[in-house]
Amino acid sequence: DLEYELSIKEIAELMNLSHGTVKSRLHRARQKIQNKLKGVE
Repeated sequence: DLEYELSIKEIAELMNLSHGTVKSRLHRARQKIQNKLKGVE
């Protein structure tokens, strides 16, 4: 099992995105995961 721990800055640089874009996408992704775990779609 590989563990990747990248900072938002590193993700932004790798994906050629702004810091804010990465933060908002991560936030949205975390919300989706939480909703799935709660059984909400």
